[in-house]
Amino acid sequence: MSKLIDIKPLFGLGEIKFGYTRNQVKELVGEPSEVDTFQYDEEVDDELTESWHYDEKELSFSFEEIEDWKLVNIAISAEEFMLEGNKVIGLNQTKLVAMLEKLDLGTVNIDEENNVVSVVENQINFWFD
Repeated sequence: MSKLIDIKPLFGLGEIKFGYTRNQVKELVGEPSEVDTFQYDEEVDDELTESWHYDEKELSFSFEEIEDWKLVNIAISAEEFMLEGNKVIGLNQTKLVAMLEKLDLGTVNIDEENNVVSVVENQINFWFD
């Protein structure tokens, strides 16, 4: 797991790359604690998503059927994960926005209604409770 703490925008997490197969992820991280399969759009039968949850690591990976079950999304919530050497989990919105602007990763968008801060160019979203 120590090699999996670096968030790499548009690439992945540590040595795990977007586009990896489920088997490739399993080789690096092991068996998930839980697996969910669902559809974002109930009207389209062939667009399933499978999410693998690693509860102890506070980490999830999502694979989409329409992408031949390749890795398309990574979600984290543990404080040890780093973005360019900076901890991002646990920051308040003001500190996160300041850090993102300093890192110059792209335009920082704040969605107050949904409590989300995004950097569209790098396809990164940060949700706040």
